[in-house]
Amino acid sequence: ATELGHLAKFHLWQSGQQSLGFGMPTVGTVVTFMVHVARGGQLDPAEVFMCVGLFEFLSVGTNILPHMLNTIRQLRVNVQRMQLLLIKDDDFEPHASDAVPAGTVKCENADFRWSTAK
Repeated sequence: ATELGHLAKFHLWQSGQQSLGFGMPTVGTVVTFMVHVARGGQLDPAEVFMCVGLFEFLSVGTNILPHMLNTIRQLRVNVQRMQLLLIKDDDFEPHASDAVPAGTVKCENADFRWSTAK
């Protein structure tokens, strides 16, 4: 349940990051040109292409930084999981019988089911 919560949060953040990362630079470019024209400016093709290129360059940062923060968050969760695994006591006791070869797992009267309780 905790892991599903972490995954849901991660995917929510990732969706928001992608929406902002890909949408905001385009919206910013369009709004910039709309404000420029509304204030009486002229759109010279050379300036428009230069501005579009600069906005495209700036959009790289809006995509990389949030992605990097999500990756760091994922890394932190994975390191916590590994720590829990590594600090777990070694409670394995080998079977004393010679009838079972080393490394063999034997299950008798086992019942394997997925839990349906939530």
